[in-house]
Parts: sequence; C-alpha cells; structure tokens
Amino acid sequence: MFESELAFAIVDEAELNDLASGKARPSGQRWPLTYSRPRLSNGSFGVLYEEAQDPQRPVRPLAIIADPSAHRRLYVRFSQVRSDLSPLSAWCHVLSPASFEMLDTPIRRADLGPFEAAWAGLAIAEAAILSGRPLSQVKVAACLATRSFAIGRTLALWPNRSLPDVLSDYEELQRNVRLGGSSGMERVRASFEPIWQTLAACASPDAYYPTRSDAISAVLALVRAREHNTDETSYLREVLSDFAEARVLSGLAELGPEGRLRIFDKLVQATLSAKPDSDYRTVLSFLSGYIATVAAGGSASLGLAEDVSQSLPEVAGWAYVIGGLGERVTWTGGFNGLGRLVSRELTRPFNVAEPPAVDFSAEEASALVDKQLSDPLVHLQVKQSRVVAAALYPGVNLQVPFAEPASDNRNSRARDAVKGSNDPMSVLADALLPLLVSRLQPTLDATNRPPRRGTRYGRKAAQSDLLTDKD
Repeated sequence: MFESELAFAIVDEAELNDLASGKARPSGQRWPLTYSRPRLSNGSFGVLYEEAQDPQRPVRPLAIIADPSAHRRLYVRFSQVRSDLSPLSAWCHVLSPASFEMLDTPIRRADLGPFEAAWAGLAIAEAAILSGRPLSQVKVAACLATRSFAIGRTLALWPNRSLPDVLSDYEELQRNVRLGGSSGMERVRASFEPIWQTLAACASPDAYYPTRSDAISAVLALVRAREHNTDETSYLREVLSDFAEARVLSGLAELGPEGRLRIFDKLVQATLSAKPDSDYRTVLSFLSGYIATVAAGGSASLGLAEDVSQSLPEVAGWAYVIGGLGERVTWTGGFNGLGRLVSRELTRPFNVAEPPAVDFSAEEASALVDKQLSDPLVHLQVKQSRVVAAALYPGVNLQVPFAEPASDNRNSRARDAVKGSNDPMSVLADALLPLLVSRLQPTLDATNRPPRRGTRYGRKAAQSDLLTDKD
C-alpha cells in the first residue's frame, strides 16, 4: 500500500541537494500523516519520497513542497548548479503547501460532475475552430492544447484555482514556449470566456458571476430536464422568460428542419447585432447553439454551428457544450471518437507518486526561458520536436507547439554553406532548384489545400492556431 511506502521529511537547502542527488537518506515520517502537517520555515523544504527497502537503493524525491515565493529560485539554482537535475519539474512534482495539503492520499481524483462531457465538447470545439478543420480531421493533441481543456482539467483537479488565474497562467505559458501570440486564439478567448465563466459557476455553487446568471440558469435547467427525462424547452422557457427570443422554443418540437433553420438564422443575426460581452449576447448565442443541436434531430445538425464558427465562435462552443450537458456515459465514440479521448484526459487521476509526464512545468518555463538567447528554451533542455508537454499545474498537462530557432539557424547555415560551395553537384542543385519549385508548386498547393467548408454568413478559412494532423 502507498501508506507504507511513502514518507515525508523537512530538509534544508543542503539536505535537499544531497537528497536530489541520491546521496542522502532522510529520517522522515510515514505519509499521509495522521496529524496536521508541520509548517515550513524560511529556507526549508518539504520532501515526499518513497522509502527504499533496499539500503543500497538511492532515495528519489517524488515531490518538493516549498512556498511559491521560493519556487523560482529553486528552479534557477538547480539549472545553474546542478544542470543534470534540471528541469526539476520533468522528474519531480513541485507543490505549494496549500496544494500539498489538499492531498489526503497519493491519488487525487478529477471530478467535473455532470459537466464532464460538456467540457470535453468545448475543448473539441475550440480546437476545430482554431485549426479551421472539420471535426473528422481534428486530432486529440490539438484539443489538449486549448484553453478550454486547461480550464476544465484544472477545475477537475484543483477547484480552488480561479478562472482569471488559470487564463493568466495559460497565456504566460504560451508566450514563453510559443514565443509569440496568436490573434486567432485571442479572438476565440473573447467569445468563449462567457462559456467558461458559466460552466465554472455551475460547477462551483459558491462562485458568483452576475453577468452570466441567465446562462447559468439555462445550463442548470437543461441538466435537470435531462436528469428527469422531461421536456427541455419548457424548462428553458421558464428560466429565460425575460428574453423575448426564448419564445421561439414554443412549438419547436412541431417544426420541421426548415422552420428550425429559419429560427436559427434569426437568432444568429440577432447575436451578431448584440453588444459584445453582454448577458444578452450570451443568452442569444446559447439559444442559437441549442437550436443547432436539435435542428436536424441529432449530431448532424452541428454543421449549422460550424458554418458560423468563424464569425460567431461562441455559437459553435455552446452547441458542443449543450450536446454533452448531463451526459454521464463519456466513453462512447462521441464527436467522431474525440469525446472519449478528451474526457479521459480531463478526468485522469493525479498520482503524486508517479513522475511527471511532462517536459517541464509552466512555472519552471517562466523561470528559465531566456528570450535574449538565440534558443530561448535552451535551459529547459527540450528533446521533443515541434510540440512539448507542459504542466500548467500538477497533473494539468497541456500540449504546446513551439518554435525551434536553434534548429532553424542550423538549417540556414547549412543552406548558406551549400550555396557558397564550389562543388559541381551543389552548383547544379542551385541551378535546378527554382525550376523544380515552379514545376511542383501547383501540385503542392493542391495537396496542402484544406478541404472547403461552408461559407454561410461569410465564413473565411482560418489559419491553424493549434496543432493539426500534420503535427
């Protein structure tokens, strides 16, 4: 059992160095402790480790517990003094005392309640919108790179984290690793933020988002209706009675697909005209998303939301959320097979006794990235190609695309060397290259051109802001 194998000790800086190097065997107490944990004094660290039965076997720290104000110095010191043990967060969890106190056992369960499928759908919607690809071509790695996944996973494991803090930490990670922003991601953030606020408030009764109160009521009404297997539209009409647009729900069941399509078009136009970041616009986009899910009586009608996803990302977001509200069985092949994979990662338990499955943490990246260098990530010792796994918080692991400036520089130098060479084959290659490019370019363009999608409401093709199937 874990209780008989794990131990906790408080050490100073020198003892931590020896312990991390496998040179020390601390005298700790069996963990979880049966009484309140001791307070850490200045310059001291808590260490969770596995007791080795074999005296010849080195003791390996599983987690280092330190005040958040000491984390940056900890990362920098290991990077400068013991670079063989850096990045620290690639092999050992680094926790604050508050986070460690939330661990009553080595395994912390992730729980999103009846909103698990909704969060999975929202992450998939965000990935599809940012990549500009149809659902059938969206890869799971793209979903695990989204803000929606980061927020949902954080709420599942660490519900005490506030939404603004999660978004701020996510954006700092993107700036540090991707070395640049993305207008597409910012546009989607503005559209999705009311949905994140609504789902976060629904999951946390103590949270209060006054500008989203009507949307919160609508979401909870849908969940109740589906739990009791009763008429959804009557629940929605009741909680949205202050909105004239909610009257379209009356007699919805008797309308055919064409009638529902007309309602959808009117709601979309009203949403486009509504003031951004208002409760009114949020309710209109919610209603539009709801109509999209029932317009053709099933998942096929999500195409309506996809058609307007570039002009109104929030409508597509709500459509994917509403389809999963109250859904308890999340291991089916929903969303073209993506649903079960994203849901699995959202609810994967966090085991502090297992090494981190990441290249580094967002916190360590913030401490070690040096944008003055030609390779800003050099201190993080990245060994992946194009994509890294980074922990936003312990157990909240994201996929992050990144630039490889050092590799690009090497390739540039190699090309320059070839161009300056007097080798006959190099000269011949330089002479033929423009001709080959001109001959092959039409074929390459046709091969790489993304599939055409609907242009209803003036939708334009989007550049990929996240991972695509080429990654």
